[in-house]
Amino acid sequence: MLRVLAVVAMLLTSFSHGADEFALRDQVYDFLKANVMKRPLVRQSTGTNADKTLEFEFERTLIHTDLVKTERGLTFNQIMNIKQRNYDLDKDGKRTAAPAKVEDRMLVAEFALIQMRSAPLLLGSQVIPANSWGDSTGSSLALRATMEQGALKIVSKSPDFADFFGAGGTSKPGISGSEAIYNLGSDGKLIMSETTTSTFVDAETMKPVSDPKVSTFESKQP
Repeated sequence: MLRVLAVVAMLLTSFSHGADEFALRDQVYDFLKANVMKRPLVRQSTGTNADKTLEFEFERTLIHTDLVKTERGLTFNQIMNIKQRNYDLDKDGKRTAAPAKVEDRMLVAEFALIQMRSAPLLLGSQVIPANSWGDSTGSSLALRATMEQGALKIVSKSPDFADFFGAGGTSKPGISGSEAIYNLGSDGKLIMSETTTSTFVDAETMKPVSDPKVSTFESKQP
């Protein structure tokens, strides 16, 4: 009888541990499902690139879809509709006479995250399978996600350099990182607060060739 009770206790402990193992994944999934999915987020902002040779006017409508729970993680998509105008700047930071460069685009970003066993984090990646601006095959971001004080935090960073907008319609190698915090406002509407850091780099050495550009933005549900 004692042996049977011991086996039952071991099984109950195992089941309990299995449930706890994916507690963070379940929290993130439940938060996304209840508060984020299919709620549009709109951001309007202006700013400059890292070397201050270009100014942009940026408007983005973002919506999250297709949330799926996997054995140890979860996946979802972001659909982005972006309207962007880029203006060349002179050495005094004023717009030149060159016409604005239109960089409107629509894209889909796929997020895949898995619950780590060694630490209370979800790790994963973001890829761009569809982009009206151009082929994004092979581009990706490394992700980590967690819950903090009832809010979802997703941190992303470049594993290598990417093509960034430069003056005169050019592209320059750069790296970026961001911290996005999803929360609900006092009116119950979704807010995403973003802090981004971008830097131009040497493509061969990956050493910075500009000072880091740190920016903060807020996207809100209308």
